[in-house]
Amino acid sequence: MKPRKVDFEDDILNPIITAALETLKIQCQLDAKNEDPILFSKMTKCQNIDIMSFIKMTGNEYQGGIGLCFPKQTFLKITSCMLKEKFTDITDELKDAACEILNIIFGQAKNKMFENGMTMEKAIPTLVGKNEIQEFQTKMAPYVEIPLKTTAGKLFLLVKKES
Repeated sequence: MKPRKVDFEDDILNPIITAALETLKIQCQLDAKNEDPILFSKMTKCQNIDIMSFIKMTGNEYQGGIGLCFPKQTFLKITSCMLKEKFTDITDELKDAACEILNIIFGQAKNKMFENGMTMEKAIPTLVGKNEIQEFQTKMAPYVEIPLKTTAGKLFLLVKKES
């Protein structure tokens, strides 16, 4: 079967954004709004990121990935909402929450993509170390950054754009 032409915005971005907003609402009881996506071809704007999770997306129609990036205070507030416990520091145990949130987003987005005729293989999110975030984002280019505003603060989705 020949892969079909993918409309990046309709087939990839919109399902991911919708899944992220739904995940924040359901899992964290946070209303979120996305800002306009920004294409980065070389360098990144996400300078104030303390924790990032990444999941590789592999399918017949698209190869790429999703990064979920948090400033420290936003991450602590979101995980506090999600786990119903107050957190004041990012511990090794708490870092897993960044991967879990991204895993839920990916699962929902994958379902939406499937409804639109796309297939995606299963994937496991990984944590990107604080010292590797800038380098990782540069290697990921070109990518689209989608800022998400919540009452807990701003976080960012990064979606690999095929080059």
